[in-house]
Amino acid sequence: MNWENITVKDNQYIRVESVKVKVPLSNGEDLEFVSKDAELIHIAINGNAICNSWEFDKWCEHLRKVLLQKQIPTTAKCLFEHWNTYAIQFAPFDFKECSIAEKESYIYSQRDKQFEFSNGNTDYAYKQYSDLSAENSDLLKPYIKAVLH
Repeated sequence: MNWENITVKDNQYIRVESVKVKVPLSNGEDLEFVSKDAELIHIAINGNAICNSWEFDKWCEHLRKVLLQKQIPTTAKCLFEHWNTYAIQFAPFDFKECSIAEKESYIYSQRDKQFEFSNGNTDYAYKQYSDLSAENSDLLKPYIKAVLH
């Protein structure tokens, strides 16, 4: 399973290469940066579906923790106590049009999600995100490698 990086923008299937993250600050200013981080791209694409399975306060705190773990500007990290995580915005920044195979794979994946949702599995996006987070967690890698060897 991989972080998702394909979505639809302006009726065009795109592969997102980077996202622009806009974090409002408590002083009314905005903090903006661009990231190529796969998890942040996944959140940009699926954030709404993921956070529907969380209490919103917990989702916002989770976003703060995720951002603090990422390669973002040090100046941004220094202002973490002023971040308004309730109003963070993500938007595709660099992207390319998908190949036919990527488009077909994306459509199939979306149909699978629609099937899950229509059958009452409204936590599908959260579960996928949790599984991917665990797979990619630096804290678990030594244990995973130990089991695999």
